[in-house]
Amino acid sequence: MPLVQSEINQLNMRLINSGISWRLSKSPAWAPAAEVYETQDAYVINLELPGLGQEDVKVTQTNNILTVRGARRFKKASEESTYHNSERIYGSFERFFPLPGNVQPERMKNKITAHAARV
Repeated sequence: MPLVQSEINQLNMRLINSGISWRLSKSPAWAPAAEVYETQDAYVINLELPGLGQEDVKVTQTNNILTVRGARRFKKASEESTYHNSERIYGSFERFFPLPGNVQPERMKNKITAHAARV
């Protein structure tokens, strides 16, 4: 591994272990994977949001655009934990989904589960 990459990795691990937030700017840091499909009864948007709860995600709808915003915050397993590697991305995210004209906003439901978010 090149020396510069090794130094970057060490700095990232120091940031994690010190508890400093990964969010260094106001721009979204990542975008959760999405699946969009339609059934006879519903228009479904599934987002992969592991580790996030209802309080971490905000869903709004304006002008037939569904906006999903949220953030994944780093939490140490314990104060004694020293992380050697972390491949998860932390920080804010924002996704926009155009909705078909027949979607009725008053019938929309948000459901956050352990493995995915359905909005």
